[in-house]
Amino acid sequence: MSYLNNAVYLCFAVAIIALPFAGIPGVSPVSDYVAEHIEAYVKHYGETLIELPEETWKSSVCIWTGHHWDAIVDLWTSREGRSDLVPQVFVTEIEGGFNFDIHMVYVP
Repeated sequence: MSYLNNAVYLCFAVAIIALPFAGIPGVSPVSDYVAEHIEAYVKHYGETLIELPEETWKSSVCIWTGHHWDAIVDLWTSREGRSDLVPQVFVTEIEGGFNFDIHMVYVP
């Protein structure tokens, strides 16, 4: 779980600041459109995101779809703790680890 936790946090942190994913093993590239959408949505939310605490996994959800895990993980902010923001990430197992496809960050 620790490997997955660290990998997921790394993916979200990079996505949130809208940097390209080139060079990060296991993370599928995100289009400029998706990166811009994520950056704008987080800015509009108006809070500062922080590192995910271990408590995150108590309220987050992973659903097996038959092909991949659909992960919806609560993001945390410095002021409110667990926020309403969640990223949608498809996680597939690959040889030697996992692959992460980040689709969006939103308030459900």
